Amino acid sequence: SLLDISQPAYGQLQKWRGTDCSNDEVSAVTQATQRPWEAKPNRMLLLQVTDGVQSLEAMEYQSIPALSSAL
Repeated sequence: SLLDISQPAYGQLQKWRGTDCSNDEVSAVTQATQRPWEAKPNRMLLLQVTDGVQSLEAMEYQSIPALSSAL
């Protein structure tokens, strides 16, 4: 399994369900666009890998183009 841990889980769930509501966001200032000085968010995946016997968690710290968070 894989999980994108670069974004809050609640926001990802709402986006996935299609119930993204801007009124639910807790923010003093809501911006529709990203400010030019703000860093672009990067993807970071938490992976659970197994060989059928042992299982471990791994973290993607550099983007791996072959992996998609839509898996």
